[in-house]
Amino acid sequence: GRGNVDVAPGVASASVRYSDFPYFDDGRYRLLTEGSLRALVRIATRREPEVRVVDFTHSSLHVDIRYFR
Repeated sequence: GRGNVDVAPGVASASVRYSDFPYFDDGRYRLLTEGSLRALVRIATRREPEVRVVDFTHSSLHVDIRYFR
């Protein structure tokens, strides 16, 4: 599809914004996305990240990730 992902990395955090994806109003889909991001960051940093949904609509999701605590 036409979905888009924008990532704004920082030194100890990142902001991920998904747009034009369906189903983000379904809590299970948001949990799946949170879990996927958590696993990817854990593998890349070898630390337990904090993953938090900031905002969502039916077709968009904004997630903040902190990976060095």
